[in-house]
Order: sequence, then C-alpha cells, then structure tokens
Amino acid sequence: MLDEGAGWSLTVSNPGGDAPIGGREPAVLDAVHTTLDLPTQTAAQQAVDARSEPAVIVAMSPSTGGVLAVAQNEAARTQGPIALTGLFPPGSTFKTVTTSAALQAGVADPDTMLPCPARTTVDGRAIPNDEDFDLGEVPLHTAFAQSCNTTQAIMSSQLQPSAMQDVAASLGFGVDFTTPALTTVTGKVPATEAGPERVEAAIGQGTVTASPFGMTEMVASLANDGRMVLPMLVEGRPAKADQQPPPLQPGTVDAVRSMMREAVTSGTASSLSGMADLGGKTGTAEVADGPAHGWFAGIRGDVAFTAFIEGADSSGPAVQMAGEFLRGMQQ
Repeated sequence: MLDEGAGWSLTVSNPGGDAPIGGREPAVLDAVHTTLDLPTQTAAQQAVDARSEPAVIVAMSPSTGGVLAVAQNEAARTQGPIALTGLFPPGSTFKTVTTSAALQAGVADPDTMLPCPARTTVDGRAIPNDEDFDLGEVPLHTAFAQSCNTTQAIMSSQLQPSAMQDVAASLGFGVDFTTPALTTVTGKVPATEAGPERVEAAIGQGTVTASPFGMTEMVASLANDGRMVLPMLVEGRPAKADQQPPPLQPGTVDAVRSMMREAVTSGTASSLSGMADLGGKTGTAEVADGPAHGWFAGIRGDVAFTAFIEGADSSGPAVQMAGEFLRGMQQ
C-alpha cells in the first residue's frame, strides 16, 4: 500500500554536475487504520503472558470480520505465528461442526435422546469419554455440553463423507483467505468415508487440523447467523475467499448457539458460568508425543475468540485463560 504513493527521481551524475532527468513527488496517502482494538489486544496479551506453556488468543468481530486481537506469549513466539498459521488437532471444539452436520442432515435434533456410554466402538475405532464418564441416554444438547465423545462418534456413522467438510466451510473453517496485511491458515477438514478416520474426525482428531485463527473464524461465523465472515485487518479491505459456501440453516445455528451457552452454564466450561451471554466449546486434543492441547472457542456479544494452550493437558487452563481475557476487557 505504501509503494503505491512512493516518489522517485532519476539524476545523471557527470564531472560537470548532476543533471536531473525526471521523477515524481511522493503522493499524500490516506492513513491506514487497522481493526485491532487496544483494550482487547491488551487483555489478550496479559492473559497469554501469564502462562508458561505456549499460549495464544485470537479475537474477531463477527459483525464486521475485523480482527480485534492476536496475542502470543514468548513460548509461542519462538515457534512463529502459530496463532494465525499453526495447525493443531482441535479436539472437542470440532464437535461444533460435527453436531451442526448432524442437525443439518436430520440425524438428530437438540432433544433427541442419544447414548453416551463410557466407551464405544464405531466402524472399528474404539472411542472413550474423558475419564470414562457415562451418562447413559441423554438429549443431544446435554451430550454436547458435557462433551460426550461417544455420542459424537455414534452420530458420525450416519453422516455423508463430505458433511463435516461442508459445514466447516460454511463457517470459514478450511477456507483459504487472501487478506490484506494478514497471512492466515484456517485448517484442514477432509471428506471422510465411513470408518475409523471419520470417527476420529468427529471428535477433532486424526486428519482434522485447525489454527487458533481458524477456530475463531468458525465461532465468528456461527455468531454471524451461520454465514462465513470475511476477516479483515485493514479497515475497509476485507478478505477474499477461495470459495463461497452456503450459510448454515437458521435452526442449526440457533440450536448450536444454545448448546454452546449450556456448555458454559452447566457443562465443561461451567467455571465461567457467571459470565452473562457467554457461549463456547471446550476441547482437549490428544497428541502422540506429549500432553494434550487445551482449547476454548467462544462468543460473547460481538466478540468471537479462541484461547489455545499447547501442552496444557486439558481444556481447563484454556477456559481459565479465556476468563482472564474477558474480565480484562471489562477493566
């Protein structure tokens, strides 16, 4: 953008003196304004700096797509811009996509009674719940709020190969964006045939990967009535997307938003139950060579955000960090 207004001059130097040939005076350029919000960025930075593990927070306005904050602590910065381009298994935050796909396909509605056993085997893949909790048969909205792996695995067997991929794209997850002054990668959600790979994908493991930015894009699009948000860092210059997916059905959006609220009021993020209007989804993502990653992706008002802590071993620390971030914004 600065190059567009650059001036130039061409001068020939010889023993008799310099002879100007031509040139152009620099143009007066309009000021460049970013969408970053100083109180939001400050609160996010303070929250991540309090952690010793690599930690990041990304926040975005669902109504405008404006990026409000991108914060990484020193442990994260040594790995590069992982908030925007780092790819990790999203764990149970991806159940937002799986549940949306099940609702869209008519596999279940929020009140459908579904099994949530401690363990189950679906299409050859054994899936346990965290610490083998067993809820018996419960409504889908309860299974979501309590993050039942086994319920999600059971539902996934009834989905079409591209169902989760299509829903993710509607929420901007798996979409490539070209955004002025911002380089991002949202993640990867492959189509999966029936079998172990689909079961793993349903709970955000296996071949599914996401960046913290991608998870923020996902929840921002949910908050935008299920329509993909075009991210923006320079005001007035939104991203261009490599695809134009259709929005989610309104009933799906309303149901998932309600389940995310329940996850906060009485589910896996209940430590933040005192925060009005907050909805979200926790995630604990297993990795082969170390402790699990912790996630919390949420929506509060016109702020969609993701808190991610690498190697946190559970979602609890990410939920705590998100709370610190949200309280910091109010100060």
